[in-house]
Amino acid sequence: MQELPVPKKMTIFKSGHFALGLILLACMGCSGLNKKPLTAKELVGQWTTADGKALMTLNESGDFLLSNAPGFFSWPTAKAQNGSGSGTWKLLKRDGADCLQLNFTKVSNNKGLPLPYGVPLEIAKRGSEWSLEYFIGDPDNGRKVTFQMKR
Repeated sequence: MQELPVPKKMTIFKSGHFALGLILLACMGCSGLNKKPLTAKELVGQWTTADGKALMTLNESGDFLLSNAPGFFSWPTAKAQNGSGSGTWKLLKRDGADCLQLNFTKVSNNKGLPLPYGVPLEIAKRGSEWSLEYFIGDPDNGRKVTFQMKR
């Protein structure tokens, strides 16, 4: 019977992989600790869509004004039309994530929509910029509307 060669013993300390792994683990763990929670004050201001057609103003008082927003108030969603309205807003946690709750008390061209009417918008962070997002109809159809803070 032929003996199989015994592999050389390699320690994790000699390979350098252990140290590199510790550094990566420490960096990944620390990044979550330095996250500053979003505050309502950071959302105050004017927000607009990329095409500049829709505008949302979030006031420090908790009031908002939304104009020319696609798909908020029209059904069926395949024929979504732009709409405008106003009401109150607040920052909430929904399924562990931040969201912006818009509670409409007035809607232009209201065609039977019961008021108050609440709509949550997702809050996302792209780099250092926040965005407010919602879908028109089924999210699987990919009809997303995104608002960016107006600079």
